[in-house]
Parts: sequence; C-alpha cells; structure tokens
Amino acid sequence: MGWGDAFYSPAGEKRTTRHDEDGGRLDPDGRCETCGALVPVPQIRIEPGPGFEPRPGGPDPVSATIDTPRRLLEPVVARTV
Repeated sequence: MGWGDAFYSPAGEKRTTRHDEDGGRLDPDGRCETCGALVPVPQIRIEPGPGFEPRPGGPDPVSATIDTPRRLLEPVVARTV
C-alpha cells in the first residue's frame, strides 16, 4: 500500500490504517502515532483515506463493504439489495 500511495495516488493514501483502540494512525512500521504501541494485526482498522475516490456509477456490493471502516482481519460480508 505504501508504494501505491507514494507513486500512484497524488491526492494521498487511498486507505488509512489506524489503531482500533484509540484511533491513532499507524506509521509504515505498524506503530500507533497516538500511543506508540506496535499494533497487532487484529487491532488494525482500515478505512478510506484522503486519496480515496468512489467508483463512478456506485460500487458493487463487495466494494461497498470493503470501502467502509472495518478491522483488517474482519470477514467481508457483502450485503445485497
């Protein structure tokens, strides 16, 4: 994700990783910028970042699910209408 954010997304990172317990952003090494903890994967929340651009015409059900804030290892369950 880091390479793509640096070289492919001029508006900023498409996905932001945060410490789910305190909301702090994670640095490239996985350390929380708020509390300083090295965050284990089950406590990582991923959410749209400043460079995120919704898909034209609306997302499909799976994309709609993964484009919302969620824990990184949380199973993706797409909701169909």
